[in-house]
Amino acid sequence: MKQIVWFAVVCMFASLARGEWVEVPAIRQSGISGVLGEIEDRMPANHQYRDSDVQTWAHEMQHGLNSRIRNAMGGTANVQGIYFPGGWACVLPEPRSFTLAEVAARTPTSGRTATYQLYLVQQQRDWNSEPLYLIDELSAYLVGAAVGLQLGRDVTSDLSHAREMHGYCVVLYQLARERGYSHLNELNEVIRVLGDWNNEMLPLWQQERGR
Repeated sequence: MKQIVWFAVVCMFASLARGEWVEVPAIRQSGISGVLGEIEDRMPANHQYRDSDVQTWAHEMQHGLNSRIRNAMGGTANVQGIYFPGGWACVLPEPRSFTLAEVAARTPTSGRTATYQLYLVQQQRDWNSEPLYLIDELSAYLVGAAVGLQLGRDVTSDLSHAREMHGYCVVLYQLARERGYSHLNELNEVIRVLGDWNNEMLPLWQQERGR
């Protein structure tokens, strides 16, 4: 399972080095394998994101690496940076033509799942002018799931939340298209690829659970 998941991840993202994509090299050798080690290698040794639960560790560390990319490429409130396995990140400017509150209002009632109140309503106090933060959350859940799969752990929650976050990101994209967002093609590519990653991992998890 570990080798299958890693091969699928690398193949999926190998073709994305174009447009607003930038290379993110390792800064050290952590000695950890797989997706977790790849992200750990790009974080300082004394970072604050380690956790006793490895999936939480992966999820939070993805947030940490995305934050480092953001700060290096333009700063929080200006850009969103999303790291992808394979050593690349996509950097997108935050839109000025719509807010997280508008994404929340546009989300249909049928799509307001368990995470809606937390991520689209409560987080308006911190992220209302930075709606692309939803993609950061989506990527963190997927990284947590990938690490869990490699270790043979239960990833039901991570994949379920990722599916919900992807639905919100689709609504975000619809608003971006209507409001003339400047990097629409790159935004669409990021959301599509993250959705594909979730779809790739789901049958792998179902197969693992059925053993």
